[in-house]
Order: sequence, then C-alpha cells, then structure tokens
Amino acid sequence: MLPPCSGALFVRNFELHPGLRIEYATVEITELQAGDDEVRLTVRPVGKSGTVSMRITGKWSVNMPAVSVNGRLVLRNLSEAVTLKFKKAN
Repeated sequence: MLPPCSGALFVRNFELHPGLRIEYATVEITELQAGDDEVRLTVRPVGKSGTVSMRITGKWSVNMPAVSVNGRLVLRNLSEAVTLKFKKAN
C-alpha cells in the first residue's frame, strides 16, 4: 500500500543496459549508473515493501551472492533501499 498523497509508476520491460532488463518493479529506482561493463542500480520500496524482477542475458555477475544470475533475478519483500552492482564477466 502506498502512503497517502503519493504515487508510483509501475516499471515494466525497462532495459537498463544490453543484457539487463527490468521485467517489472514495484520499487522506486533512485539511482542508475551504466558504463560499458558495469551497471549500478539502487531501488527502494514505495510504502511497506517492494519487488523487482529482472531478466539477465549474457555473462553478468551481481554483488548479491545468494542470487543466481543465470536468466532471472527476483527480489521480493524489499523493506529498505538495495544497491545492485552488475559487472560484465570476461
């Protein structure tokens, strides 16, 4: 649920970088930095919690060790800001 007097856009099929696409997100994107071989994405929930689902193609690593990067990345029930750092593997 969103706080009163607030709003949010539903992010869907947003390409961050070739090979990195947000399928859908119920979070606010607060920072996006994209270089040739590195992408930094910071998101935070709007309201109580949020979700981000990404499709990943190619050889990328991410700074979250519990997350598999072979195809799909889903983070659910985010209750605070999270920064994802993607690096293109050689």
